[in-house]
Amino acid sequence: MYFLHHLAQQATAVSTLVVRVGIREMVADITQEFQLAAERKSVSLVVEMHGQNSAVYADIRLIERVFENLIENGLRHTPENGRVTISLDGDAQG
Repeated sequence: MYFLHHLAQQATAVSTLVVRVGIREMVADITQEFQLAAERKSVSLVVEMHGQNSAVYADIRLIERVFENLIENGLRHTPENGRVTISLDGDAQG
């Protein structure tokens, strides 16, 4: 968690706001934003969620951008009729 915050401070000149972020809800929301683009390319965009809803402490804008970049890259580099899978495995120990 410290690493994400430290990395964010180095990467941007603006201040960061580190908060507790529920990964499950955030990824579901971001994935929904990319569904239409995936359908247009005939790519299945699938989210697999296992375990509990883990949370991280991060700047929500930056962590959202990480997931957006990963999904964008997945869609860009996946051939037609392919599949992009986001798999979340919550840590029961928090």
